[in-house]
Amino acid sequence: MKTLTASFLFCINLTVFAPNVGGATVLYVFSSREQLYRSDDRAKTWQLVGFPGEPCSSSVVAVDPTNTSTIYISCQPVSAKGSAGGANPGPINFYRSTDGGVTWTASHAPYPGQRLAIDPTSPNILYLGTGFGLFRSVDSASTWAATTLTGAITGIGTDPQQPGVLYATTYVLGALPGVYKSTDFGVTWTLLTHIQSSIITFMFSAAVDPRNSNVLYLPTTRQGCPGQPNSNCGLFRSTDAGKTWQGISGSAGDFYSVVIDPRNGAIYAGGVFTTLDAGSSSLVSHARVLKSTDGGTTWAQNSIGGSSFSVELQLDPEVETTIYSGQSPYALEGSGPGAGVYSSTNGGVAWTLSFVASGLLVSDDKVHSLVAVSLKSTPPSPPAISTNGVV
Repeated sequence: MKTLTASFLFCINLTVFAPNVGGATVLYVFSSREQLYRSDDRAKTWQLVGFPGEPCSSSVVAVDPTNTSTIYISCQPVSAKGSAGGANPGPINFYRSTDGGVTWTASHAPYPGQRLAIDPTSPNILYLGTGFGLFRSVDSASTWAATTLTGAITGIGTDPQQPGVLYATTYVLGALPGVYKSTDFGVTWTLLTHIQSSIITFMFSAAVDPRNSNVLYLPTTRQGCPGQPNSNCGLFRSTDAGKTWQGISGSAGDFYSVVIDPRNGAIYAGGVFTTLDAGSSSLVSHARVLKSTDGGTTWAQNSIGGSSFSVELQLDPEVETTIYSGQSPYALEGSGPGAGVYSSTNGGVAWTLSFVASGLLVSDDKVHSLVAVSLKSTPPSPPAISTNGVV
């Protein structure tokens, strides 16, 4: 029950909802060629949904967990790339469909989104992370209001057990990235900590353990483990609700997303591991997924394949052993093979490439967003909401 996205080069979005036994699963994927696709058979085949907007340099997608026909897309139009937006919003940058993508309503958000999250307990509340702060809507994206959190938002994660509790990560040039927490549905924010490191670049969306709200996992890129100068880790863990963090030894590489299965407690972390090829003296990247089944004590490493990185992981809401990975070509190697949607039916041990194989993507395309939802989701009972938080 969390929504995650990533920004800048990567444009990552993640949405996970509680499973409903006996239901079907629908997948949506948005590619860098500005097309939205849907799969109703667990990534075996895909149908073009379409997208009415102009080309996007980046985009994030979210789907209402209680009504899979409602889709939101935040787009950074190519024509407005690098603009500040705000008072002069420029091109249309936000789209909403209530009929599964047949028709769309276009509007202006305050800024193009780098992260887009739907509140798991009240789906009319949306959180939009931009390069200029975090904004929230309480009316299904009809209007937006600024929150107290400013700066570039690199991640948003919600607590599935505590309504109104969410975490955000930020990036400010020349300053240490921060982890922030809100307890009032994103209206106000408190700085929890800065993770000390001289080589950190980005921190992405924190994943809250659905069985223990004090336990969080944080994916990062180019992160060295404090106190371990000869090792490298990109994955961090907190056992005190984000106040302090410890690097997970052995998690070398860059990580972009973490998901935790509420049914069995399995933890998955997706990213890329780069090595130096002895023969060619060139860097070679390998998309991979780490998995832990003992609460993060030990981790198994599974390679996905292709010169790409796992930008986004999705759990199947209905089938416990099925997991999906949205992948993009790795930037160090340009446009290479491996981009697309991969699926695993045995808990991440073996992976099958489905999206490129179906002919919908070409090798230099990128996956911007991947969303998996249940067609038989049960609507939650939302709390009363005002513009200042919970009534």
